[in-house]
Amino acid sequence: MIAEPVDPRDVRQDVNHPVYRVYFWHQPDPAWGAHSWEWRIREARDVFEVIEWAESERGERTYQLFVEEL
Repeated sequence: MIAEPVDPRDVRQDVNHPVYRVYFWHQPDPAWGAHSWEWRIREARDVFEVIEWAESERGERTYQLFVEEL
């Protein structure tokens, strides 16, 4: 992971109610392809609510979290 300072003036647009996507992944056997379950999350309070939901739903799966681009 790389964390770098950023100039706040380079933001094109703030989004008051972003839409998130959560992709859950499971690969039961390395010889087989992975299975995925995709979810769109709207009207969340914040990203922490989305992470909390994803953690509660993941079980043995891994997941990726995205913010949809406008």
